[in-house]
Amino acid sequence: MYHLEIENTKYRLDAEWSVDTWLKLHKWDHEQEWLWPKIIELASGAPADLVALLDHTIQYESILIIGANMSPNWAQLKLEVEGHKMIRFEDLTIGQFIDLEVALSRGLETNLDWLISTLYNCDRKEVLNWNYETAFAALQTWYVHRKGMLESYSDLFEQNEGDEDEGYGPKIDPAHNWYDFLMVLADEDFLKIHKVVERPAIEALNFIAWKKDQAKKQELEQKRLQMLKR
Repeated sequence: MYHLEIENTKYRLDAEWSVDTWLKLHKWDHEQEWLWPKIIELASGAPADLVALLDHTIQYESILIIGANMSPNWAQLKLEVEGHKMIRFEDLTIGQFIDLEVALSRGLETNLDWLISTLYNCDRKEVLNWNYETAFAALQTWYVHRKGMLESYSDLFEQNEGDEDEGYGPKIDPAHNWYDFLMVLADEDFLKIHKVVERPAIEALNFIAWKKDQAKKQELEQKRLQMLKR
């Protein structure tokens, strides 16, 4: 544990924050030195006005500790948190899968609560009070499963080499591309989308893969016919 001692009071710098605090810490630019007292106050509870009086080196080291703590190591997965059970990945719907993908694409620093609330099928506001390490354990568990899914449907999810090492989200438009997927599943009928999102994710992805394969076959057939006409 790392503590900052001010006027005989110890403030923990590597605290087990709530998801809400973790999200708020991401809103501050840690490279701006004039913001350090406020960041340290948010992370540890140490009064910003007193932190501002500390030596620059102490503030800098505190920020480094806080920054390192914002990316927690693997934590113990909890299959149930405050009465909410984590969804079974084999029961995942295409609607839930898309929510998870959009949350990842838009950035964990603003959407960690959305992603975790989807994984535990609960209200987004409830997640804000959860321990952020608990949230990351669920995220990391999902990410392992998700990687296997993306590899199984590599033709549907075009990624650059090394994407999985650089970030959590696929390199696709988080809204437009997924809307296209849903419209294909709904046979271009907008009124059917609310039914489509409840279908199993694997079933939906298999159908999209089949449609794409059919389109390729039709394209090859058209090229063959064009060659015969010459």
